[in-house]
Amino acid sequence: MDARTTDPRQVVAAIDTLMLEAMKRPTAVHSRPTVMALLREARKEAATAPPGQMFLPRTAAASQIQAAMAARERALEPLPPFEPFSNSDPGWTSVVFALLERLIRGRAAFIDATSAADFRIPLPTDARLALFADWGTGQPAAARVAAQIDATNPTHLIHLGDIYYAGEEHEVPDRFLDRLPSNPTIQARFALNANHEMYSGGHGYFTQVLPAFGQPASYFCLENEHWRLIGLDTAYDDKRYHGRQMEWLRGVVSTGDQRNILLTHHQPFSIYERRDVDGDVMDNVADLLDAGKIHAWFWGHEHKHIIYLRHRNVLGRCIGHGAIPYSPPSRAFPPGNKIPVQFVNRRTSDGAHCVNGFAALALDGPRMVVRYIDEDGFVPFEENLDFEIATQAAAAGR
Repeated sequence: MDARTTDPRQVVAAIDTLMLEAMKRPTAVHSRPTVMALLREARKEAATAPPGQMFLPRTAAASQIQAAMAARERALEPLPPFEPFSNSDPGWTSVVFALLERLIRGRAAFIDATSAADFRIPLPTDARLALFADWGTGQPAAARVAAQIDATNPTHLIHLGDIYYAGEEHEVPDRFLDRLPSNPTIQARFALNANHEMYSGGHGYFTQVLPAFGQPASYFCLENEHWRLIGLDTAYDDKRYHGRQMEWLRGVVSTGDQRNILLTHHQPFSIYERRDVDGDVMDNVADLLDAGKIHAWFWGHEHKHIIYLRHRNVLGRCIGHGAIPYSPPSRAFPPGNKIPVQFVNRRTSDGAHCVNGFAALALDGPRMVVRYIDEDGFVPFEENLDFEIATQAAAAGR
């Protein structure tokens, strides 16, 4: 654990900042007296903690603050001096307030399937889909990515989650709904739930995003005779599949011979982690991967653009570079991590900031061409995904 988040003096200083910020936020703090009481309770606990010892709080409020402090330290790579959505951005205090309000308000109601026939939506055989993630910032980079999405004349939009800072109800229109690509070719829009939406209990996502899109639930399947794109919710329970999702998923993929592509916010694995498998996100579908039922997997969360070779019997595609500023990924990977990587996008716009972008999927019956397009229209990587699935499976003896 980071000493900055476990030093009681640092926690007290952070809470003092939060108290001052709370008084400036008349529209965002819905339950000010209760929030201030939680902050005072957390401050008292931290202020009376033994000096020089690791601070491990007992109250929910102090725990939430400490967790938010730790998340802030590791969420983004530092980009000096100040810019929106970097570690120096004071707007991240919104996350803390959302967490505290969530203690008071609870989570939005989860919408669950009753059978494998639920939440299944026809997909044209010639659909053009735009997949983008971690995009809901409302910043110029998001607008540039949206313009490039519009230029592909998409029929379907799929956002893989994260509306910043905390997916609050006043942030959803301002940073997401009102700024989406708007080409008249767009026939349908979908969005996954993500950790930032859930910082505020998911109320903005479940009560605003889903109705605006006419989307039945936070998980779904778009399908035709050749392909299924299956979106799952890994955020309602952080990095887990809430409710009956696994029962539903197994029912969906148990019939037909379509190629199945999973879409999640959280990554199942990463070359930048010391452990190659990300817990329940991967483990709960391991049997389907082993059986060859899942052919490719797109995700966000990690603010990078990475193309993986076959790992755990699936082709992984990280596209979490939708709009968040991030530094060029390191060329050195943690020791012991042996995930095979085909491509890492380290292209920069100014030598310090990596470009943002998205994935454009063009279907033509059984064929699927995927172009990964940067915010300036440059295409750093392109693939025939149907060919990659077939050839890498054959090379693996599947």
